[in-house]
Amino acid sequence: MRVLKYINQTFQKKGIDFLIFFITSVCNARCKHCFYADSLNKPNSDLTDEEIRKVIKNLGPIKDIAFSGGEPTLRSNIVEITKQFYDDCGSRSFSLPCNGLLPDRIRQVAEQILEQCPEAKLLVNFSIDGLNEIHDRIRAVPGNFKRSLQSIEKLIELRDSKYLKRLFVNVNTVITNENYKEMPDQLKFFREKYDLDGHFIEVMRGTPKDPLMGLPSIEEIKKIHKLGIENDKYYANRKYDRGKFGADLGRYLTTTLVVGAINYLYYTQERVLEGKKWKMDCKAGETSAVIDANGDVRICELRERIANLRDHDYNMHNILKLPKSQQQINLAKSHACDCTHNCFIYNSINHTPKVRMLDLPIKAIKINSK
Repeated sequence: MRVLKYINQTFQKKGIDFLIFFITSVCNARCKHCFYADSLNKPNSDLTDEEIRKVIKNLGPIKDIAFSGGEPTLRSNIVEITKQFYDDCGSRSFSLPCNGLLPDRIRQVAEQILEQCPEAKLLVNFSIDGLNEIHDRIRAVPGNFKRSLQSIEKLIELRDSKYLKRLFVNVNTVITNENYKEMPDQLKFFREKYDLDGHFIEVMRGTPKDPLMGLPSIEEIKKIHKLGIENDKYYANRKYDRGKFGADLGRYLTTTLVVGAINYLYYTQERVLEGKKWKMDCKAGETSAVIDANGDVRICELRERIANLRDHDYNMHNILKLPKSQQQINLAKSHACDCTHNCFIYNSINHTPKVRMLDLPIKAIKINSK
């Protein structure tokens, strides 16, 4: 059944099925590598509750919602907003990035979302960029690392007690020139100390708040990616053991599909960092889109705004039909702005049959045979 589902998803009808929704601009961290810093902590310009209701009502079906911010859990009615996506858009997959600073609040939000959206899965991705003082320095919040661990513990307890197959507790780490040397130790720490569902690695993107923040060499990034592949194999097997993959799918095929996608992500990022182009078209604006906290619509987080929802009857699809939108979509498809953004690479993989049915499995089989 899962193989048939995989094939069906590969050839599914085009349309926006992945939305990054900046639910608030308010943030309680001051991350040095934030590419969104100039837009943070401007609550007076954020969409109101009523405006968000109008936006969601006009969206139509959207499968996957990725909340962003700011710190998403600081939006007081995040549960109600999630429920509206669930009811009005048929959304069944929600991802929630967290800085981990409010352990009780994070658990409360996760539990209420899962209670009120009984068919949904929730991926809570804790942003952790180092161990102890390195993480606290990058995030510019003393004690952040300790509180993040407390948050992870609370979510793991919630998952294991009530939502084993619907709550995914992950760590997300951004590679920078300040933390890359510690990456092996960090991957090992979380693998040995916490029963996570995954540990994702991202390459820093955009223009960071701190101009001294940058990337290590491409050689160092490739070394980290190799470690990441082995880490991803471990977590793919853990999900299988925990029953998060169906019994109809063999362990080998499970790791092939999961690790294959991550490997192709790394491969694409490395091509960009070497000055090469993606080997597929970017689908930004065709199958994925972004809504900023103030209502601006973009085809990608790294592209300029197209227009504001307040000026277009709160209808994102009307904005994506504008000539400016098509210009940006064509620019992305021409490879003029190929980037290392995880979300848009993954979404483009999912909507490129050749990559998903041929390139990805071939690369994955080679990895698994090593």
